[in-house]
Amino acid sequence: QHLDVLSGGDHPAMGIKTSGDSSGSLMAITVDGGNFLNGGRNSLYYTVLVPTVNFFGSVTTDIVYFRAGSSFAEGRIYLTNQVQNAAQTVPPLPGTEFFISAPALSTYYAAQIPYVTTLADFGTTLYLNLVSTRNSSTALMGWDNVHIEEPLCDPNATTISITTSTTPVPTTTITTTTITRPPPPHVHIT
Repeated sequence: QHLDVLSGGDHPAMGIKTSGDSSGSLMAITVDGGNFLNGGRNSLYYTVLVPTVNFFGSVTTDIVYFRAGSSFAEGRIYLTNQVQNAAQTVPPLPGTEFFISAPALSTYYAAQIPYVTTLADFGTTLYLNLVSTRNSSTALMGWDNVHIEEPLCDPNATTISITTSTTPVPTTTITTTTITRPPPPHVHIT
């Protein structure tokens, strides 16, 4: 999903592009020769990272990014447990916000967002937010491969469900259930 944070729009080169694309005034070559997301100069893109948090543990997100325009690019990456809005009032989850820059040509940069899920995250969706922030006409941010590691990758992982009751006395019941989960995703930009 894309949210344009500029009222007048962003750069026409924004969106999914193929390796070798030069619509941002610079030929952008991806790490694996596949597609990349030209994030523009002042826009927010978000995507579902974990559809439903049903585990407690760490989620690690690795992101490759690069300069996709003729001047250096800056941005922010962070996680939320709600869909972000154009005013960007949904706060990042604690410890997940990083300010990044891509100053050099033909250089790939890597960022990692570690996050440990909490009871408050249980049942919510985790979103990855990619923001280009340098509002200069040729300061375009390119987002490449995103890799997610969840803690419960074995096929017989355990999930936890929590039930709270107020009658006849306040109680909390914690039940563990074995479920089958697919391996963690490696998200290619397509």
